[in-house]
Amino acid sequence: MAYKDLAKDAIIIGFTQVMVNLGNFLLLPIITKTLGSNDYGLWIQVLVTISLLSSVAILGQNTTLLRFLKAGDDKKRLSVEYFTVLYIVSLAGVVLAVAMLAFSVPLAELIFSDKEHSLLLVAAAMIVPFTAFTGITSAYFRGTGQIKTYAAINIFHAFGEAALILLFVIGGMGILGAVVGALIASFVSFIIGFIIVVRQVGVSRPDRAVVGRNMKFGFPLAPNNIIQWVITSSDRYLIAVILGLSLAGIYSAAYGIGAVIFLFVAPIQMILYPTLARFYDEGRVDMVKEYTRRSFRYYMIITMPAVVGISALSAPILVAMTTPEFAPGALVIPLVAVAGLFSGMFRFVENVPHLVRKTHLNLITFGVPAAADVILVITLTPFMGIVGAALATTISYALMLAIGVVISRQFMKFTIDLPSAIKSVAASLLMAVIILLLDPVGLLSIVATIVVAILAYFLVLYIMKGFDRQELDILRYYIQKVRKKVDESGASAGGGRRLG
Repeated sequence: MAYKDLAKDAIIIGFTQVMVNLGNFLLLPIITKTLGSNDYGLWIQVLVTISLLSSVAILGQNTTLLRFLKAGDDKKRLSVEYFTVLYIVSLAGVVLAVAMLAFSVPLAELIFSDKEHSLLLVAAAMIVPFTAFTGITSAYFRGTGQIKTYAAINIFHAFGEAALILLFVIGGMGILGAVVGALIASFVSFIIGFIIVVRQVGVSRPDRAVVGRNMKFGFPLAPNNIIQWVITSSDRYLIAVILGLSLAGIYSAAYGIGAVIFLFVAPIQMILYPTLARFYDEGRVDMVKEYTRRSFRYYMIITMPAVVGISALSAPILVAMTTPEFAPGALVIPLVAVAGLFSGMFRFVENVPHLVRKTHLNLITFGVPAAADVILVITLTPFMGIVGAALATTISYALMLAIGVVISRQFMKFTIDLPSAIKSVAASLLMAVIILLLDPVGLLSIVATIVVAILAYFLVLYIMKGFDRQELDILRYYIQKVRKKVDESGASAGGGRRLG
């Protein structure tokens, strides 16, 4: 895959992430302003529970597909790989869903401190397998290079879910309506993806040899998913227990805004890992290092200003998207944003153990920070409130990055473009000064400030020669391509009018 192809696919993934999170952001003001902090906290607890169980159900098989699938493989092999993984995940997903249904009442008492909410867990139990199935189907499309199909299904799911939740919540069904909306969206999204896969490669029986290989590769990743959940989501459970559902809701709303930074690595990583796997299998380690170096450079150029910008705008954004009741969460946003930066940096070094098939080392990489996170949340939250929980998250991700770097360097070393990173930091700080001087109030003012800040950042970075010639050539290539399409569309429309 050439750099232009990598950039093109990364742009598509980036657009997908923007659209998916736009759908999620549409839900934030709707649920917080309609239901309040307590019910929003309840909604987050449901989502966190679904996230935990679906990450268990997937058993690391999404990463397994990405590792072993390649675009251009014959249809029979693709079919066997996909349906073998789907078989494994189906068994795990159904078992977990049945267990959740059977124990919905005691679980509701444990999670929500109210058994009357058991119906929420019944609906959530049915979402778990479909969330896992959709993860597998998405991995298939990514692994086979069908990025546009991957993007279309994810965008459809995000906006379909947002529309259904909006319909049911405003219709008076409350949190139960939100969960039912999520269930319908998950089911429909999986069915659409499944039909596309079947039309492409047909249906196959699971292959025993593939099951064995996949379990050997993927099963060590299953505990990692649970441990990652501990790092990313367990704080919501702990805050609800220590401080109550209302403060858990305030924390979650602020966390959701800061956590946008976690998504910045996705456009790069989703394309990068399958590409690195192919290069590594071909013995082209030099290309693995070069693509990693360049991708990390792009990540820092894009993410650093976002971290600084969202930190400078934390209070106005939170108040604009929620209610004054949520204002205490403003200090949470910068801490979570920095944690997101560390998380994205870690994703680059995380690739190395996967490439060399040392996935068991991830237990150390994730296990130590997860334990530290739980201990820090329990220790800091009673004294510092929700800010203490956010600080615990930041420290945990910094620790995870440090451990990941140490482990990855045992197998592979790659360089970092430090001058580029320094220029990005400098341009971001100048951008922050502009944001603070503008001091926006209200959603439209915030949007206008963001546009001005982005333009200022890239202008300063360009003046500081933060882009090399090849990157500028790629940018010109895509600008010319867009212009050509616009001109062709205009000519076509003009021709149509003349014919009329």
